[in-house]
Amino acid sequence: MVKINPVKNNNNKLTFRGASPMKLGNKLTKIFTRLPEVISTPQQRMLVGGSALILHPIIDLNNKKVDKRTRETSASRSMSRAIIGTISGIAVRSLCNNAGDKLSKSKNPALAIDALKNADSAQLKRYGVVLGSILSLLALSVTNFIFDVPLINKYQNLINEKVFNNKPQDKIGGLDEK
Repeated sequence: MVKINPVKNNNNKLTFRGASPMKLGNKLTKIFTRLPEVISTPQQRMLVGGSALILHPIIDLNNKKVDKRTRETSASRSMSRAIIGTISGIAVRSLCNNAGDKLSKSKNPALAIDALKNADSAQLKRYGVVLGSILSLLALSVTNFIFDVPLINKYQNLINEKVFNNKPQDKIGGLDEK
């Protein structure tokens, strides 16, 4: 059994390497401490994905440094990334959070640490959230390459064709052409 003692820290200073510490007020510290209890990680992913779906295509379509077709292609890629990334992120995070919750309640000796022997229900819940976050980080690093990238490429072309009426051009010329 691994012995890990619970951390007791009343320090509410936010530090960045090399920068001087910034003291957060008690209200702001309470907000940041309570935020994960109010908004789950799948909901956080939904908020980030929704704002990306709205903002990124607008930014891409207003980029006057490139031609219209490039702006539209970039916007369709941003839409596709936001949609696919949000759907897969919510699904994986939800599954992993449920798994972390179940693992925290199990009596598996591999997951048992000394700090949990006397833990109350709130501490066990936080332990489950941490386990779920670790599992989702591992799962998302795999699913990103297996599912997200191919689907993003597929739906980018679909969005580009249906929304902007840009069909992929046939390749003209090249090294293989005789």
